[in-house]
This record gives sequence, structure tokens and C-alpha cells, in this order.
Amino acid sequence: MSISNIIKRIKDEMRNDAGVNGDAQIIEQIVWILFLKVYDAKEEEWELTQQNFPQDLRGSETADLFLSVIMYRLKKNGRAAVVLPDGFLFGTDQTKVAIKKKLLTEFNLDLCGYPHFEEVILPPDELIANYRKRRAEIDTEIDDVLEKIEELLAERGADAN
Repeated sequence: MSISNIIKRIKDEMRNDAGVNGDAQIIEQIVWILFLKVYDAKEEEWELTQQNFPQDLRGSETADLFLSVIMYRLKKNGRAAVVLPDGFLFGTDQTKVAIKKKLLTEFNLDLCGYPHFEEVILPPDELIANYRKRRAEIDTEIDDVLEKIEELLAERGADAN
């Protein structure tokens, strides 16, 4: 199966999601899923440690470090959608306070706490269950695509020799 067919299947599946509106939003979500998949695979390789972060953003939770990386890598006026653990922004430890301060002073936040007319807001448990199910399905398809890409690259490398 070609990459375009797999992406089309993912888009078709996401079109059935009541919380997704339009192809632009679907593409954004696919990009984030791919980013998170690659990030997850490379995390061990990169050996992200607290020493790699500014003193005030060194947290013990992966979510703290992940959000710090997102803020660092986001270009000026760039856009990102990040799903955080329940209650993440209400933490009171020094790291959470520093992250919240940075988010509020340096970034234009659109907190999803204000529903738009066309959005369906799911209860957190249902949202997480739907996400985990879809993530597992998409992970399998992404693994297949990455395997095919590796095969194509290997074939091209063999042809070049």
C-alpha cells in the first residue's frame, strides 16, 4: 500500500470524528501524530535529560520537559496543538509556575476551555479512550509506512552501488 493511500485512509477515519472540522484540521492532527511518533522513537536516542533545559524549566515529569521542548522549538508566530495531562496547568511546583509564566508572556494561547459552536467537547475519559484507540491504529499504519520508506531507501541505495 502506498503512503498516499495510508494517509487517505487515516484522513477518512478522522473525518468520522465529531471533534474534527475539515481537511486542514485533519492534516494538522496527522502531522502531530507523526511528530509524536518520531519524537517517541528518538527520545532514547537523544537522551533528553534535565541538564539540557534551562534551570527554571527543569522538571521531573516528561510532560514538563516535552512542553519546554515544544516552546523552545516553536518559531515566532508558529502554531502548535498540545494535549496535556489533566490538571497539568494547575500544578504549583516551581517548574509548572515557570512554564505557565512563559506560556502566558511569550505565547498566544487558545485554551480549549471555551467551546466553539461547531466543536463537540467530549468528557476527558472518553476523549482519552478515543485517542488511545486511534493512536494504536495509526501507530501500526505509521510503522508500515516507515518500513516501506526504509525498503525504498535500501533499494535506491543498492541501485546506486
